[in-house]
Amino acid sequence: MIIISTPPFDISALGHKYVDRGDPAAFDFTLGNFTTDGGWHDLDLSGIVPAGTIAVDLRVQVQDELNTAAVNFRKKGNVNTVNVLRCSTHYDDDLLDTFGFVFCDVNRKIQYASNDLTFTAINFLVRGWLI
Repeated sequence: MIIISTPPFDISALGHKYVDRGDPAAFDFTLGNFTTDGGWHDLDLSGIVPAGTIAVDLRVQVQDELNTAAVNFRKKGNVNTVNVLRCSTHYDDDLLDTFGFVFCDVNRKIQYASNDLTFTAINFLVRGWLI
């Protein structure tokens, strides 16, 4: 039996605390909030997470008619594309969920980029954060 908690490690030993956001009633951002032109864009989370947040725990959904559509998320200020949280479709019109952590800058911003101009859906939710 494998038991995984959120997050799946003890961060208190590192001096950080995981804050569970609770029970949000809706996604924080949806398709109309994203620019899907292939470039990197800032996503400001300061209205959701408090000052001092070092990383956010995300749920991201994508849906597209292509089976290769993807949205990547990374720490603002990073320039490489190796250390990203990637949410991509695997089947045509498939709605796929991805869960993971992304570090944010001191202004609580992250960045995103997509490889498709016409997504059917992008849904973004902050589930919690590390402070």
